[in-house]
Amino acid sequence: LGLRQNNTINLELAQTNRELLELMVKSSEARDPSTSGHSRRVRDYAIQNARLLGHSTGDVEHIGTAALLHDVGKIFDKYAPILAKEDRLTPEEWAIIKEHPADGANLVATMTTLRQLVPAVRHHHENWDGTGYPDGLRGDAIPLASRIIMFADTFDAMTTKRPYRGPLDEQAVRGELVRCRGRQFDPEITDRLIENDF
Repeated sequence: LGLRQNNTINLELAQTNRELLELMVKSSEARDPSTSGHSRRVRDYAIQNARLLGHSTGDVEHIGTAALLHDVGKIFDKYAPILAKEDRLTPEEWAIIKEHPADGANLVATMTTLRQLVPAVRHHHENWDGTGYPDGLRGDAIPLASRIIMFADTFDAMTTKRPYRGPLDEQAVRGELVRCRGRQFDPEITDRLIENDF
């Protein structure tokens, strides 16, 4: 009886944790209605890509959760006016937006059960060639989970309607992914995902 109660409590806690993560993501996305559903789509793409790349079930789950939380740093008030803006961002506004991966990582770090996700969240905007942010990491120094999330995040941005443009078609998306291979994206991940029609 005690074992059954313990299992029930663990299942309820796991469900509560999933619901809290969804609540955090929905709160963050409420600031930018044009990206509603973005984090869940990025999670789904990241999970699909991690599976295509042959990752274990545990790693796929880890990558999926980090992908769900990748933009949670945008929940802070300083991002609200920038995310609501339809015009091109000023250099000062762009500098603030670049703070969201670190803010998100700091927020995720406050939850004991999520601390292992901090590097994946912090580095999801690092470019393969070292031109990304917040730390300018390059190549294999970028956590693998972050490289997969970067690919999924960019794919979703290109294939959904944004205030400044419509979604790109499949040929344009493929061309952009190839163009950014070795610059923004890990070339090996890019090649393997394109071969498998990501």
